[in-house]
Amino acid sequence: MKIINKEIKGVIFDLDGTLLDSTFVWNEVDMKFFNRRNMEIPPTYVEDIAHIGLKEAAIYTKNKYNIKESIDEIIKEWRDGVYHQYANVLSLKPHVIEFLKTLKENNVKIALATANDKYLYEPCLKRLNIAKYFDIIVDVEVVNEGKGSPKIYDYVKEKWQLKASEIAVFEDISIGLKTAYENSYISIAVDDNASIDEEDIKRKYSYYYLYDFKELM
Repeated sequence: MKIINKEIKGVIFDLDGTLLDSTFVWNEVDMKFFNRRNMEIPPTYVEDIAHIGLKEAAIYTKNKYNIKESIDEIIKEWRDGVYHQYANVLSLKPHVIEFLKTLKENNVKIALATANDKYLYEPCLKRLNIAKYFDIIVDVEVVNEGKGSPKIYDYVKEKWQLKASEIAVFEDISIGLKTAYENSYISIAVDDNASIDEEDIKRKYSYYYLYDFKELM
């Protein structure tokens, strides 16, 4: 199937901010987390942790900002703050289902590669009934690397036995796009309010800047 005039055999999607309209939930959780400790959210905090898993983010946060709670307590606080939204409320971005169906109809392989936590994304995927579209679902905990490394994309590539140049990677954060772009994947930037300040760098490291999935159908 041709996407942005390139022959694509596989597509790797990020979840939060790419398929799922969810980044605002994490912004609220971060704000409450630091407010409870009489602190303001550090300027680069969201960017620093967006591409890594919950455990690595908790370790980073505890060490960097001298948080007294344990790693497990920090993770529980974050999970408790967003679980209801993932299990019951959050919705897909417009035309996601239609695009997933189009890919399936054209025999394109589909993967989900996320920095989110299985405890949160599994009930969300089940509720939205989209797990069935993915041939592979993998998170950064599986590969032990955040998206500053190509390891999560390479994991999928190797499972599929495809070349990076045959795979499109859809991401909403600049670090994921940069990693994909520099490792020969067809990086496609997805517009999201949480990363609006990164638009220039997202455009620099992508072949296409996407506002709505209907643009590709």
